[in-house]
Amino acid sequence: MRKAQSYALAVREFQLGSGIFPPYGVNIAMSDPTHYTIFGDINFEKDNPSYTPRFESFLGESVEVFSVEKRVSIFQICGNSQSIPQGSCDLSLVDIAYARPGPTISLIGVDGGLPLSYNDIKVVLRSLDGSIQKSVIIWSTGQISIE
Repeated sequence: MRKAQSYALAVREFQLGSGIFPPYGVNIAMSDPTHYTIFGDINFEKDNPSYTPRFESFLGESVEVFSVEKRVSIFQICGNSQSIPQGSCDLSLVDIAYARPGPTISLIGVDGGLPLSYNDIKVVLRSLDGSIQKSVIIWSTGQISIE
């Protein structure tokens, strides 16, 4: 999360010579629970950041793909888990985007096929045997905590 935020605040050029200085973000999807992607949101809309995989976009928005540690996977993605009323823990994916100059932080999760904006996102990581579980909570204010 911090790397994507740093890219956005540093006004990092998307591709050398492209002249594009987009917001940057992180895409986490339950369809691939062992990876997450830092992306440059070249088609950014404040209330609808979205990662467009390389095969869906001319330029492709993927900057880096990371693997979750060995024997650990993404178990669950929750929206508004820290808010009242609590939201859903059935999100299929989430895009977290950092836009300058604020930075404006957009947390968009997909629940039942619908993209919704959230105040906080919780990503639950679990060991493959289920013995250890940790949560990463990302707030729209920029705070990130691990529980």
